[in-house]
Amino acid sequence: MPSHAYLSPKDKQSAKVTQLGQLENLKTRNQNLSLISAVTTAALVVAFSSGVSATPPTVITLTQTPCQFLEPEHGTDHEFKSTRKADCEAINAKSGADRLTKS
Repeated sequence: MPSHAYLSPKDKQSAKVTQLGQLENLKTRNQNLSLISAVTTAALVVAFSSGVSATPPTVITLTQTPCQFLEPEHGTDHEFKSTRKADCEAINAKSGADRLTKS
């Protein structure tokens, strides 16, 4: 029989005390975490409810024509023609930098 299979009454009592100490440490830790969580939640509620007002979103309307939006180019419609993505890529490669400086 292995030597660790038998615990003397004194060793059993010592093991129980150690386990109880570990349980108390876990309880204290859980109480501390609960307290931290409650304080954090309360702080967030106060921060978001006291004097902080949400600004309504700004809606920007854009008019899209082939290969451009009109509003950033001051309403100028370049009347580009496009049937596929490659058309716009070619148009923007040719005139994009110039149009950007004018916008």
